[in-house]
Amino acid sequence: MDSTSADILFHRFRLFVAAIGLLFIGGCDTSAPCSAIDCLNFGLCADGECLCVAGYEGAVCENVIRDRFLGTRTVQEMCTQVAPFTYQLGIAAGQGGAESIIIANFGNRVIGVNATISGNGITIPPQHISVQSGWVDVSGSGLIGDSTIVFYYELNDGAEAYECNITIPIP
Repeated sequence: MDSTSADILFHRFRLFVAAIGLLFIGGCDTSAPCSAIDCLNFGLCADGECLCVAGYEGAVCENVIRDRFLGTRTVQEMCTQVAPFTYQLGIAAGQGGAESIIIANFGNRVIGVNATISGNGITIPPQHISVQSGWVDVSGSGLIGDSTIVFYYELNDGAEAYECNITIPIP
């Protein structure tokens, strides 16, 4: 066998080995579901979809969940021992991360309450808040729907304890 035939045979053998390698090893697969997806804000891609960490949502975790709720809202409130009433409260970004909010004028009182958003729920952890007339204790939780947040909370101002619910519209 001359050297040209040997070279051709050698190159065919290399191509054969490379083809077998790609068949069994798979090579570099750029069609993998996550190869072209960059999840933001520490999200992770799994099966072509971003799994977002707490406080973020969106196709690539680009949205801070609390941003949907920020602003001034006219709310309806009902409490034990009090007739139903309407008033305005404000929702601002909290200091505790992307899921943290502060609700101002909560319960139609000049107080700010810290709350945390998680999935379709919202929690007001127990808080002892100083107010002009002394203090109030407040805690509660709520559910986030498509167009409203409904809070159930307890408030104790030292003189009376109230069980209340607030309906907050979501734009």
